[in-house]
Amino acid sequence: EQLELKCTLQLDSTLEFGLRVLASEDGEQGFDIRHDADGLYVGDTPLLSMRRGGGEAIDLQIFVDRCVVDVYIDGGRQTVTRMYRHAKPGNRVYCFTCGGSVELVECTAWKLRTPPSLGLS
Repeated sequence: EQLELKCTLQLDSTLEFGLRVLASEDGEQGFDIRHDADGLYVGDTPLLSMRRGGGEAIDLQIFVDRCVVDVYIDGGRQTVTRMYRHAKPGNRVYCFTCGGSVELVECTAWKLRTPPSLGLS
């Protein structure tokens, strides 16, 4: 699956929130982009400089290309690319929160197409 997501989230009183991409139908498996009291995590990679408090917004632009996940934070102020290695990645996206609330101000998704072959070898 190839997908682009552009999301703006307004932090309120939540302890943890995130997006799960490449998620299985039941939502149990997938690649998490999440924020908690310690900061933002892309997969298992902590971005401690990206800590946010209540009332602050975070902008995420996420590109998924099969098992590669590119995340651009706050207009590219920080970027991360990670591989999601799973036998059968899913094709769903889920939002989650734990212990509080977060407002999903905007979330737009585009399904991307594979470009046609140029016939180069």
